[in-house]
Amino acid sequence: MRKSQMEMVGLLVIIILLLLAGFFYLLFTISPQKDITASARTSIFAGNLLNSLLKYDVCQGSSLKDAIKSCDDGLPICGQDGCGLLKDNTEKIMSELWKKDYYISFSFGEEDFLVIGSYDGTGIAYVQYINVPGKGVYSAKILLEE
Repeated sequence: MRKSQMEMVGLLVIIILLLLAGFFYLLFTISPQKDITASARTSIFAGNLLNSLLKYDVCQGSSLKDAIKSCDDGLPICGQDGCGLLKDNTEKIMSELWKKDYYISFSFGEEDFLVIGSYDGTGIAYVQYINVPGKGVYSAKILLEE
């Protein structure tokens, strides 16, 4: 091959590489970008909501954390059934704050002892662990529809 032919082949390779680079640049800049802001806000809301639920006072001196323990032990709290009080207050708060579907479960170990809501799709999940000295660790899980 002559020198001029080698230069033409080299120039052709450079042009092909530039075209490929331009194609990939356009492919990634034109494709729609996912907005993660709404998902991040929902995630923060789920964490704050669950923390607030657990600190909510159901009666003087007793929070929903105490109602969770009473529900699992089958004991009354504030003169009412622990599970009923826990469920009623949680549903009341969720109906005011969240207009979409949700799923909340309270468990000890691997076993759920109370489930509220029926949402089983995908969404934002958050788990809060509650350590009870001498008893173990409870968990409260929330799943919110996006």
